[in-house]
Amino acid sequence: MKNKEYESIPIVRKISGEHSIQENILDLFFKQQLFPGNYTLSISYVTYIEDIGEGYFKIVFQPEERNIKNLLLATNIQSIEARKWFPCWDEPEFKATFLISFNHERKHKIWPIMSAENYTSDDYDRSWMWTNFVIPYPISTYQVMFTLTDLNLRSSCVCTSHPTTEFYKVNVFNTIWRRPGLDNSMKFSDVVFKKILQSAWYKKMPVTVTDINQLAIPDMQEDVIGKWRLILYKESLVTYDEETGNSAQKREIAHVITRAIIHQVIDNTITPSWWSHLWLNEGLAALLHMDTLEQIFPEWRFLDLFVVQVQQDCFRHDTMFTMRPLSHEVQTSSEIKSLFSFPIYVKAPVILRMVRHIMGNTFQEIIEKFLNKYFLKTSKPDDLWNMMQVNVHNLEHTTPTMKDIMETWVTRNNYPIVYVHRYKSLLSISQSRNESYIINANDDKGNVQVSRHWLPITFTIWEQLDFSNTTPHNWITPEENSKISVPLNNSDEWIIVNLQQTGYYRVKYDDWSLYSISVYLYSENYEKIHVLNRAQIIDDTYYFLMRGEVTYNMFVYLIFYLRQERDYVTWYPMFQIFRDISHFLPLNLTRSDAVMDAMRYILQGLLGHLTYNETIGEDDLTKWLRQEAVRWACIFGDTDCQRIANARLEEHLKDPTNHK
Repeated sequence: MKNKEYESIPIVRKISGEHSIQENILDLFFKQQLFPGNYTLSISYVTYIEDIGEGYFKIVFQPEERNIKNLLLATNIQSIEARKWFPCWDEPEFKATFLISFNHERKHKIWPIMSAENYTSDDYDRSWMWTNFVIPYPISTYQVMFTLTDLNLRSSCVCTSHPTTEFYKVNVFNTIWRRPGLDNSMKFSDVVFKKILQSAWYKKMPVTVTDINQLAIPDMQEDVIGKWRLILYKESLVTYDEETGNSAQKREIAHVITRAIIHQVIDNTITPSWWSHLWLNEGLAALLHMDTLEQIFPEWRFLDLFVVQVQQDCFRHDTMFTMRPLSHEVQTSSEIKSLFSFPIYVKAPVILRMVRHIMGNTFQEIIEKFLNKYFLKTSKPDDLWNMMQVNVHNLEHTTPTMKDIMETWVTRNNYPIVYVHRYKSLLSISQSRNESYIINANDDKGNVQVSRHWLPITFTIWEQLDFSNTTPHNWITPEENSKISVPLNNSDEWIIVNLQQTGYYRVKYDDWSLYSISVYLYSENYEKIHVLNRAQIIDDTYYFLMRGEVTYNMFVYLIFYLRQERDYVTWYPMFQIFRDISHFLPLNLTRSDAVMDAMRYILQGLLGHLTYNETIGEDDLTKWLRQEAVRWACIFGDTDCQRIANARLEEHLKDPTNHK
């Protein structure tokens, strides 16, 4: 070890160490006094790949047309697994620049690709060479990634300029690498990548994107792995056959590539100061991911589908006490690894979507300032809440901080329920007590804690039906008796709460309000209720039916309106309900016939509008709606559906080329 400030002081060589296997800590003991200053510590060590375990993966691939096997080795560092590769402080707040040198056979290539001066010959064996990685700006150890392979990969150059290139004096060169012969099947992936590079978020991001190498890897078990300058995709996820593929596969390719690129950019821009803050990075990446998809492929309505596919699914999991809070204390290796799980990737963007609507038009500007301020630095959620504090709107009676508002949302699981009660000429809006299941990290036992949230409330009355203003009109405070009163001109009036499902809570209407909303949905003006609120009413009402708080007859009366509904987004929660009830219908034979009759009745009305045949120029969501409707009509025993399905099967068997 050498003192960098006092060059005349000799190198310290007499160092002993004691390694704690349980804590993974190496204590160093010096045989002589150390003078104050900065020291460089040099450690010689040997790592055996077979001992690394989850920190890497290996693929041996043999193409059908060749007898030669190809090899791929790649790091897969998650959280604290960097210590398996090299001695380090692998906590996210510690950042460093890196110089990593690889000695390897010339037939192998190390990724990400470096500039020409980073490659040198091996003086002892000309069949070997050195590849030197220089990471010039500080990153955390878990962001380090490299891959060695002799796969024959070629590029499809996708070049663009980036606003930050003038500052960093580099040219941005982005490419997707694939095996020879895959150019045609990766045309759509190239299109997606080009659209991402031209999107608004890319042009605004304060990040140095010097080179993003993307590799399509055959036989990879993981779907996507991405770290500093390198993204690996499972090959089958980014290839598309124009003859046999469908629009759903294209949508998935767009989803996979966009998420991988944005996640990498966010991860390289800001770093959580501790693992329990990881959810913020993941949530921001997911939110920007959906925004970008909405911008480049608006016809697929990613933002609407996010609500019914992700947020409503999050409700279902968050009810079962199996989901930990977004942020909770972690110390041990197993606790840290548990953070890379379902809540982080699903609930985090849902909560941040709510924050976006709380902040209104200032949200995007604040996020850009946040990413600029903490560029290549560590941050925590409080840093973001403090930047938002001056823009919190419409808080009555008290002035909580943004941190106060968000504390319960991120440190408790489960979610609140908003109740709408009718009292003659008055509607009262209040929240339920939220029971959070707090798990003891040491023994996995838990206890129930009761809490209430700061609830952002938005609503519209039946005469206006204005769903555009999603900034909170009012707030329900955590106080036990906190509520909002809405005066009515007559007892028949009704409101819809939680516009566009921007708040992370369910809404339970009193019977008369739910009946009045159902009656309106039967009218020809039903589309004046926003599509996300139509979907919300169906999903919430089914939830309260299962809790015994809504009668079966009321639920059926509501969903019968679906005979005239032709929006896939609204129908999506109903298809989820079909899946749910199909599991227990055989267990309740006395009611199963009536339930199946009701489901068939709804689907017959829908298919009467759609018909069983696609039309020219039909959008993809209508195609998906028909596919699901036909599937469930046949499952529920609709005779027309089964007859048509059998006829088309016979046509396909006789002439599979013309009847696919």
